[in-house]
Amino acid sequence: MAKKLTIDGKEITARDDTTIIQAAHEAGIVIPRYCYHPKLSIAGNCRMCLVELEGRPKLEISCNTPVADNMVVHTNSPAVVEGRRAVLEFLLINHPLDCPICDQAGECGLQDYYMQYGLYHSRFQEEKVHGRKVVDFGPDVVFDSERCILCTRCVRFCKEISKTNELGLFERGDQAQIATFPGKQLDNPYAGNTVDICPVGALTSKDFRFKIRVWFLQETKSVCPGCARGCNIDIHHHNGQVYRLKPRQNDAVNETWICDAGRFSYKAINDNRVFIRTYGKTAGYSRPAGRRLWNRPLRPYVRMGEQRWVSWWLPRAPMKTIIFSPGWRLTSSWPPMSSCILVCLEMKTTS
Repeated sequence: MAKKLTIDGKEITARDDTTIIQAAHEAGIVIPRYCYHPKLSIAGNCRMCLVELEGRPKLEISCNTPVADNMVVHTNSPAVVEGRRAVLEFLLINHPLDCPICDQAGECGLQDYYMQYGLYHSRFQEEKVHGRKVVDFGPDVVFDSERCILCTRCVRFCKEISKTNELGLFERGDQAQIATFPGKQLDNPYAGNTVDICPVGALTSKDFRFKIRVWFLQETKSVCPGCARGCNIDIHHHNGQVYRLKPRQNDAVNETWICDAGRFSYKAINDNRVFIRTYGKTAGYSRPAGRRLWNRPLRPYVRMGEQRWVSWWLPRAPMKTIIFSPGWRLTSSWPPMSSCILVCLEMKTTS
C-alpha cells in the first residue's frame, strides 16, 4: 500500500516498503550519506543521513527509517544541519590532511559535505590516531586506514555482491579498521568496484593512483566492449587519452557494477595512438604531413608489400574509419586487432 508523506514541504507518495532516503531520492531530494548504498544492505553506522521528523524528539537516520502515512520530514532544518556538522567533526577527528595527494580529491564525499556543513576551524587539539598507510589489499587495490571512515561499503560488497568475503571489520573503538582475512587477498573478479563505492580515499586503484586529477577528466557515456553483456560505463579521458572506465548504472544490464576485465580493457584504446598527422615509413624517418596531403588520394601511399603508412587524427572532422596495415588491402572491414597497426580516418575534410 502506498504511503503519503511530506518531505521539505513537498507531498509525495511512496511504497510502504520504502525508507525515507529512498523516497527522497525518488522525489529528487538528495540526503547526504556515506554508508548507505542502494544496492547494498543497510548498515546505518555513518549517521550522516540524519533527518528531523515532526512529533519525534530526536533526529533519526533516514536510511533505516521506513515511511509512514502523514509523516512530515525535514532534511535541512537547523537541527539537522547542526547534527550533520557534529557527525562530520567526529569523522574528521582522526582523518589525515591528505587531500593534496589523495586520488579521491575532487570527488570525495568528505570534502563535499565538509564544505557544506563542516566546522572550518578545528577544535581538536589531541594527537590523531595513526593507522597503516599504503596497505596492499590485492592486485589492484591499495588501502589507507587513516582515511577510512568505517562505512563498511567494501565489506558488504564482498559479502553480498561478489560473495567472496575477503574483507572484515576488526578491533574496536578508535582501533577499529578494515582488513583482509588472514591468508586472503582482495582479488575477486569484481574487486575494482570496492574502489568505486568507497566514499573517501581509503581504497584506491593501483592502476589510477597519481596519474591525473579528476577535475581534468571528461566523461563520455559508452558501453563496455569486453564481452556480450554490454555493461554501461563512463569513459574518463583527457586530451584524447583514456585514464579509466567506471560503471554507469543500468539496472537491466549491470546494475552499478563492472568486472575488472572490462574495467582495465581501456588500455588497448591508448596503444599505438597517433595524435598528429604524419606520413613516412613505419620504421625510421617520418615527418608531419603537409596541408596539401589532404587533397591527395590515399591509395598511392598504401602499396602491397611496402612498409608505408599514412595517418590523420581528426577529432572534430566527419570521418569514416578505414583500417589497414602492411600486407592488407585497403578495406573498410575490421582485421584482427593483433594485425591492425593503426587506424586511418577519412581522407577529405570539409574545409
